[in-house]
Amino acid sequence: KYLKWETIPCLVSNINDRDAKVRSLIENYQRRDNTYEEKIRTFDDLYRNECNRDLKLLCQTVGTKPVTVRRYLHLCQLPMAILGLLDGDRKLTLKNAELLVNIGETYRQGLVDKIVKADLSSVETESVIKMFQKNQDLDRVPEFINMAIEESAKRRTQKKEAKAQKQEKKVAHEVE
Repeated sequence: KYLKWETIPCLVSNINDRDAKVRSLIENYQRRDNTYEEKIRTFDDLYRNECNRDLKLLCQTVGTKPVTVRRYLHLCQLPMAILGLLDGDRKLTLKNAELLVNIGETYRQGLVDKIVKADLSSVETESVIKMFQKNQDLDRVPEFINMAIEESAKRRTQKKEAKAQKQEKKVAHEVE
């Protein structure tokens, strides 16, 4: 009424309940404002309930590459509390979350809590998780965090020095 249109263009589909659910899940997945948690749960639902655990069928149904589907299905093993950290202020990246899948449940949340509290970069978080995988001791996580921060600072310094040297060479070359 507001637009004063007499007709509205639309497509009418005569589909069964299953196809309607699949279509709805796919449309929800394709929304731009979907959270990672929603995407991951959508893939899980389609895979388990609509595609009979057939990866190829799921890829065809959603129109997504197998690597993406496998990645999201792998992340389904994480609890909602951790998946929620992938969105918002992005305390974790997908790569960080993938590494966390391999951490035992008894340690996982404690490790994540310490990482989030330290407000680490993605690279630093990855480094801490990898150190923890080698020595699963929550008491050592602060040490791992400090080591990761020091490594990161060292890399930044090396990059700055390399950039300065490159600039010096460029200037010296121009002077000649």
